[in-house]
Amino acid sequence: MKRIGCFGGSFNPIHTGHLEIAKQAIKQCGLQEVWFIPSLSTPLKENQSASFAHRAEMISLMIRPYRKMKLCTIEAQLSTPSYTINTVDFLHEQFPEVTFLWIMGSDQSNQFDQWKENKRLLEEIEFIVYPRNDTDKIPSGMKKLEMAAILPNASTRIREGLVTDTSAKVVRYMIENQLYIEAIAKSMVSPKRWLHVKSMCDLACRIAQSNHADIEKVRLAALFHDCAKSMKEDELKAWLSFCYPAYIDQHPSLWHQIVGAEIAKRKFQIRDPEVLAAIRHHVNGTHRSMTAMIVYLADKLDESRGYDSSAEIATAMKDVRKAYENVRASQREYLLKEGVDVQSIE
Repeated sequence: MKRIGCFGGSFNPIHTGHLEIAKQAIKQCGLQEVWFIPSLSTPLKENQSASFAHRAEMISLMIRPYRKMKLCTIEAQLSTPSYTINTVDFLHEQFPEVTFLWIMGSDQSNQFDQWKENKRLLEEIEFIVYPRNDTDKIPSGMKKLEMAAILPNASTRIREGLVTDTSAKVVRYMIENQLYIEAIAKSMVSPKRWLHVKSMCDLACRIAQSNHADIEKVRLAALFHDCAKSMKEDELKAWLSFCYPAYIDQHPSLWHQIVGAEIAKRKFQIRDPEVLAAIRHHVNGTHRSMTAMIVYLADKLDESRGYDSSAEIATAMKDVRKAYENVRASQREYLLKEGVDVQSIE
């Protein structure tokens, strides 16, 4: 009989560790295929922060190059919560010619006694357990999957900004569908800077809505506009030396806008030219697309900066371009008064 491993989980989102688990299960347990089965809801976990459809699509993108790995959306057809016993019963009913094995982490095997009809489950299906940490014990009757290293909680780390733990295609899907982006953006800045970013983003979205601009573009650019702000000078210089060597001669206050746009493009797979331009010019305001002007205005007028900007905010709500021209003129006047070479920052 064909042996298929059922890899259940939230996959919120899928990561490279999941792929390695599937590869090792195929190799060590003689499986012909591994089916990734995203849960519609998980009884022993908190609610998912991405929809079932999004999580399923990210799985599909991640496993596309692997012919022995399949996406199975069977739990979308079943009642919630997603009890494994219901899924197993349905699989046996639909595919009586297949021998199924269930793949799970040791954190779940350690609370297996809380699973619905756990004793019958042990009779119905064989369990393969991959280790999550050194202290977890594998219950008798379950096969331990030998892994080269203990797997960290990569899905959580991805949601917190460590996007290298998944594929570039998944990262791009996350960004394009604005999944986890607030948590990712928050991870890139200091707690104090985040107060500004969040406040500035809220203002930018209000201005965008009032002027019938693209709120999704504005929100994305606003959240990531300061993603390089916390970097040290030598880090910024290293990025500039790689991407824009000539820009090192520009005023240091401009460095983080250029590097931020490169990080947004290269690390977070942001491809929209208007969003990237808004990040790249948010300090000096030298780009006149609607998204760029709104982000520039919100950055300068953000209420959390501690000065009264209510008059210009009111203008921006009615006429972005007028407010933009007013704020740019005020900025130039201030810099000239401070003895700054205005040309050097434009």
